Order: sequence, then C-alpha cells, then structure tokens
Amino acid sequence: MPTIASYSDKAKALEAFNLLEVNGIPPYLKNAGTWSDPERVELVVIFPGQVDDAIRLLEDPDHEVLNRIDMDVFYEAEASGDGLKLISKYVLYSALVVVSLLVLAYILVEAGLI
Repeated sequence: MPTIASYSDKAKALEAFNLLEVNGIPPYLKNAGTWSDPERVELVVIFPGQVDDAIRLLEDPDHEVLNRIDMDVFYEAEASGDGLKLISKYVLYSALVVVSLLVLAYILVEAGLI
C-alpha cells in the first residue's frame, strides 16, 4: 500500500483521510512516529490504481476521482471478511488497466502516431 503523505498534525491527517474517503478512495493512517516526531502518521492508499487520483485530490479538493470505489460496499466487504478478496480484485483491475495503457502506448509508438 503506497504512502502518499506524512503528517505530524493528526487533525490535518484526519482531514486528508476524510477527503479521500468521501471521494471513493479507501485510505489508511499508519503510525510512523519517530523519536524526534512521535506523532507522525502516514496516509496510505489501499489500492495502487488510485494513487494518482489521491495525490491530485489532496492538491486540489475539486479534482474528479476517476476510479471511485463505493465505500459502503468496501466497508461491508471488509467487515464480512471479504476485504482481502475485494482488495485483490481492485489491485488486479488496476494492474490490467496499467498494462493495457502500456500496450496501447507501444502500439501507437510503433505505428508512428506518437
């Protein structure tokens, strides 16, 4: 799970957490405290395919998230024990999208269109 931001201020971390969650990006706050900064937490995105959207959303709260996840369904699956299946499914879909885009880019380059 990729870390997209770190915070020493827990209120700011929760604000970012809520922004992601409301926009269909399941977040996770991970304790990253150190001796010099014991309050530090890292904001993690559960699905790698949502990292770009999450970073853009933190930079611009009006950003339209492309791959929204229904958070009610996500939390219901998590509570029922099907969370791992759900995470695996979205990770697989994200990987397929990335591979498809790479193949498309390769074809366009080979055809001399870009």
